[in-house]
Amino acid sequence: MPRDYKNIKKDTAKTKKESGLSVVLTFLSGLSIGLLVAVIVFFFRDELARSIDLSLPNSSATVQADGGNTQAQTEETIDIPEPTFEFYNILPNKEVDISAWITKPPAVENTPVEEGNYILQVGSFKKLKAADQVKAKLALLGFKAFIEQGVINGEGVFRVRIGPYNSLTKLKSVRERLLDNNLDFMEMRL
Repeated sequence: MPRDYKNIKKDTAKTKKESGLSVVLTFLSGLSIGLLVAVIVFFFRDELARSIDLSLPNSSATVQADGGNTQAQTEETIDIPEPTFEFYNILPNKEVDISAWITKPPAVENTPVEEGNYILQVGSFKKLKAADQVKAKLALLGFKAFIEQGVINGEGVFRVRIGPYNSLTKLKSVRERLLDNNLDFMEMRL
């Protein structure tokens, strides 16, 4: 005959007490076994090393068994050859002329002579985040920059620009500040 398990009352306090007790006993037994193994290894490590044929790095003498006779023998030093590094010889032979790679910053003296409105483009980026970072750097330097969206070869670009400047002296001072802060720019006349 089937039994109704739905209405059976469990003694939850007793089972919780028993489960808590079993957890504590399991923890204590594992802890005691670990401590016992640690004590055995600590006191008998020399004998364990000899039985497994290991040499201890801290021992100054090794005991060798020859037909029942034990004899102390000093530890022999092993000559380890010094490593040879080839890159000290390779690098001087691999000289590369990087003068073609070095770019020179635009000369400050090339300030335009004609009066008019000028804009300085500080960068052109494919991602808005990169353009926004440059705009923030310019804001920290005291420039009010703006981001202009454009299209080059079918791809969207974000241009960071400052200006317009109609005074040549103001334009020259802005150029010098940009060069002092290692920012490249392109000058455009409106």
